[in-house]
Amino acid sequence: MKTYPSQVLSMLIAACFAGEWVSAQNGALTIRLEPDAVGQIAIDEHPLDALGNTDWFQGMWPTDPSMPQPKFPRFHVAPVNGRETGVTIAKKLPLDEALETWEPVVRLSLDYGEKNVPLYGGGQQAQIAYRVGNLLRLVDTSEPVARSLEMIVVSHRLLLLRVRLAGKVPAILRLDLSVSAPQEFPDGNSGKSEVDRSWVVGNMRGWHGVELIPGRSAGEALAVVAYDAATADELTAALAGGRKQASQFDAVWAQLARPHDLAPFLTGKETPAERDLIAGCVNRVLRNARGGGMMRSPSMVEFFAPEWHNADAVWVCFQPACRYALWIEPSFWANSMRTLFDQQADDGRVPQCVYTSHEHWMRNSQIPNISPCLRDYYAFTQDREFLKEYYPRLRRWYEWWLAKRNPTGEGIIAVGTDAQTLWDSICEYKDNSTDPAKPEEFENSCNPLTRTQEIGGRPNRVYLPDIVACQARMAEDLAFMAGELGLKGEAAQFAAEYNRVRDWANKNLWDEETKFYYPVVRATGKKLMKRSNVAFWLLWAGIPDKRQKDALVAAMFDPQQFFTKIPLPMIAINDPSFNPKVGHWGDGSVWPIDVFHAFDGLLRYEEWDRAAQLAGKFNQGVFNAIKDTRQPNELYHHSGAVAGGSLMGTAGCLPLTFQRYLKDHGAGHAQKEWKQFAPVRLPSQQH
Repeated sequence: MKTYPSQVLSMLIAACFAGEWVSAQNGALTIRLEPDAVGQIAIDEHPLDALGNTDWFQGMWPTDPSMPQPKFPRFHVAPVNGRETGVTIAKKLPLDEALETWEPVVRLSLDYGEKNVPLYGGGQQAQIAYRVGNLLRLVDTSEPVARSLEMIVVSHRLLLLRVRLAGKVPAILRLDLSVSAPQEFPDGNSGKSEVDRSWVVGNMRGWHGVELIPGRSAGEALAVVAYDAATADELTAALAGGRKQASQFDAVWAQLARPHDLAPFLTGKETPAERDLIAGCVNRVLRNARGGGMMRSPSMVEFFAPEWHNADAVWVCFQPACRYALWIEPSFWANSMRTLFDQQADDGRVPQCVYTSHEHWMRNSQIPNISPCLRDYYAFTQDREFLKEYYPRLRRWYEWWLAKRNPTGEGIIAVGTDAQTLWDSICEYKDNSTDPAKPEEFENSCNPLTRTQEIGGRPNRVYLPDIVACQARMAEDLAFMAGELGLKGEAAQFAAEYNRVRDWANKNLWDEETKFYYPVVRATGKKLMKRSNVAFWLLWAGIPDKRQKDALVAAMFDPQQFFTKIPLPMIAINDPSFNPKVGHWGDGSVWPIDVFHAFDGLLRYEEWDRAAQLAGKFNQGVFNAIKDTRQPNELYHHSGAVAGGSLMGTAGCLPLTFQRYLKDHGAGHAQKEWKQFAPVRLPSQQH
């Protein structure tokens, strides 16, 4: 096991600060505390142990005390440990038990004279006095010293601790940091740390450190615990940042103790289970905004990071479904975009996922549906500095698409090329396990939009309506942004580009006889006559005229096609190509991202009542599907069942966006509140 700095392991480091001695030796930090004669530590008359199950401490706070506890990375707090007296804090990732051995364990205890006093004894004179989300307070008033431990989970990478004593007997606070399965961490001893009150250990997840700091009085001590730093220098910076927050402990506590108002997201007709779900969605956004995980930028889209086994990915596919975050805290949205665009390649490509340890995935391209996220944020905040920074980045990305994903040269983009492996195309459309030479497997597992022998499961061989819609929408949003920045020439250029793509889609994807948009085989121009929900993405891009829009809306709300118990399945249930045996990307699957784009399309065409009808139907189906688990899912089945992983992330939280709309619609001001998210038509658009 390496430590940083390397000389810490075998030497005593002592520093005197305001008369208080802090020492580090053999993996432990100690500090002498003189009980504060003024301060009082008492058992609260009304303890706030609202959630019970106090061993598991979640990195979030509940806005509703009855909310069930979801499973995501959490800190295990054992007030009394079987082997050690005191308090033990361990970080655990519950979806992969093997990861538990990777996380450091912090143990705190008190010594006075030759005796040992646990920080929390668990008897009649001990109490969990405050436990709400990110905050925990343990109190023990037994003799000879009354003491308390307060813990703040700032993020999944940072804890703040405060210990206070009251009484007449001095004591030594001992803080141990250990880690299971230690390993040498690459370049672990590089750099130089100036922190001399810290103890640091490294393992395969990175550097973990703890720093012990004297408090404001002789009876108080503060500790900063930082996890998962990629480098020693990063850990030093994390400890320094934690030290600054620890100096404002009460202010940080007060900020996190304030529950978020659920009222803007409630219609008043919710059942208790539905209210819990909505509270969980709000909490998840707030937790993710602080939950840095392994990521180097805070981001609300990190819901995949802690829940997936590798615990270090950012997935942005479902980002548009997070509109509700604008009402909670717009900076979360901006940080999400920064996390993604900070990894933009030199050639302009934006990766589908942001990883710290898997460069292979970083070369995959994201589908180009991010431009409305930039536009939404600007429309909501009028943050021109943000627009000035990200317009050029988005423009470079559009140029990359035309340069690298334009196989025929006619200016309509694809998800990949035949020269690429499927993994290097857009990941959502991959069919890596299907083989046209195995007919039964192919028929029952392949993505329905590429389930033909001539396509052979290769999505790049088809013009896909949703990808064409993304291209049009990106050009349109670029025209809007350029206009806002006074770049008239570029605004006109991208307006013309939008019109070109829109006209191409109406000429090549639209079928006049059946009044629907279809995928088209690139090589032959033949339409794949499968009525898919991706046609509704074209509403989101403003491509249909009024007559085409009316036909699409009629299909969307037809219970024999798409308006099922949970709308909208990938393929119309009465379509000849519908196959209920197909799994994850199957015909009967309902993906929140598709529902969101259809909803946004209805807003764009000012179908306010229809948008409420879709939102209400979707939420009713989802709430019923998860009435027992209360866990929103990655995807659903049109029949009303859950079908994917149990995720309370952006995809799973789409009901929150819809609840907000239903509330506004019921109050009669949906158009006023939501029109800002429907793009203003370009002067050249004639609908």
